[in-house]
Amino acid sequence: MVHKRNPIDDNPDTVLNERQALEMAEGSPFCSHAYAAFQTEDYYLFYVMDYLRGGDVYDAFETLGIANNLKPADLSMIRILSAELLCGLKHLHSRGVVHRDLKIDNILVDTRFKMPIRCVSNQVFGSNM
Repeated sequence: MVHKRNPIDDNPDTVLNERQALEMAEGSPFCSHAYAAFQTEDYYLFYVMDYLRGGDVYDAFETLGIANNLKPADLSMIRILSAELLCGLKHLHSRGVVHRDLKIDNILVDTRFKMPIRCVSNQVFGSNM
């Protein structure tokens, strides 16, 4: 669950964009999506999302020893991960979503080393993608 304090007071448009992007990401194994969203009486906002045990890309690379240059990255693994990332972006673009905050913190890794893109905060919607 993603937890945010007073998001509606801070910027209601951002909250709406984030929720819409999470809903639009559904249907792709390369994008994480929200199953539900709810808000408590004291204005905490929660998204119920996929649990990805591997953390973000940096955590995974650190576990493999790649992040600290302890050993070289396997080129075939990098190709597969790059292809998955591009498939996730293609899915978002096909639904009119442009991810403006793509970084290793927003690319999560599950235990099988699959990499769904996490859609949060900085999406742009358009009809001519």
